[in-house]
Amino acid sequence: MKIKLFYKLLSQLENLTFTQSKELEETLHKKCSLENLEDVTGHVTSCPHCQSQHFHKWGVRANIQRYRCKSCQKTFNALTHTPLARLRHKEVWMDYAKDIITGESIRDSAKHCKVGLNEKNGCLKP
Repeated sequence: MKIKLFYKLLSQLENLTFTQSKELEETLHKKCSLENLEDVTGHVTSCPHCQSQHFHKWGVRANIQRYRCKSCQKTFNALTHTPLARLRHKEVWMDYAKDIITGESIRDSAKHCKVGLNEKNGCLKP
């Protein structure tokens, strides 16, 4: 974002209503959580399918950078071939994990994170 636009945005924050301020806060929290998640999982150095180091950016999916391997033509992200791959609601993982670590029940944590438990396969769902 250009610096001029950024400062214009900052100056307009004073005009937000309480509800708008809360929504902005939640959006920024989700964005920061996803960035922290990518930092924790590490940066991509090679293709997880063929270990080639020849790949390029290939769009963004669920706010996570995707890549495409030039050797095997497969796409991947930093979570591919990890236990976190294919899980949904990445923006609430940090809050959910904190709740579990502090001893909250799974149901209470799901309620706090505004997700529901899918009884069928143990996944979180909205």
